Amino acid sequence: MQEAQAPVELQGDAQFRCESCHSLQDATKVEVWVRLPDVLVLHVSRALWTPAGEKIKLRNLVDFPLHGLDLSEFVEEDGPWIYDLLAAVVHHGKLLESGHYTAYCWNREFERWLLFNDLKVTYADEKHLFQAQAYLLFYSRRKP
Repeated sequence: MQEAQAPVELQGDAQFRCESCHSLQDATKVEVWVRLPDVLVLHVSRALWTPAGEKIKLRNLVDFPLHGLDLSEFVEEDGPWIYDLLAAVVHHGKLLESGHYTAYCWNREFERWLLFNDLKVTYADEKHLFQAQAYLLFYSRRKP
């Protein structure tokens, strides 16, 4: 989150066009989040472009919290802005252009994780979430 809000210098070919005088100017772009949605979707980038122009899939594991993701320090509006994981989507396959998708979803009624794999739904352990190569994470904001 800190990286997403880090200032970006707009210079050279990336200069900012002034809305008043329409001239190109050096500028600093800053991302500010006034508030966040009740359901937050985080996309984990799983693609990397090589110098040769080839797109490859990144397979590294990403550490993410199941409970208590506190984003309050990144949001201007008073919070708390605390989230719990609802679901994670996983892509299976060597190539980004093909493969299979599964989803881990938290079931509040059973208080268990479920794994959705086409027509098959099974119970899943939390440790499987961390071993999976999730690329979409769905978080639900706790009620203040």
